[in-house]
Amino acid sequence: MKIKVPTLVDIELSQENKYNITLTTLRELLQWPEGAYINEGDLVVNLIYRTSHLWTDMKVIRKATSEDMALQIIINAINLSK
Repeated sequence: MKIKVPTLVDIELSQENKYNITLTTLRELLQWPEGAYINEGDLVVNLIYRTSHLWTDMKVIRKATSEDMALQIIINAINLSK
């Protein structure tokens, strides 16, 4: 995210923008790929393969840490408030 403002301006963000900025920042900080989530104690992401057929596979990124679990709680709370 890049924001450069040479003068004073008022910027009003929608609630959706605020949520997106918050989640993007936290995902970058904790090194969560887009679409990652916690499943049975692991941080995972679903991979989608497309050829003449379509199938998905779950890739384990790492064992979920307490920080990962906290981020999952925050993501769930934000998704519930939308």
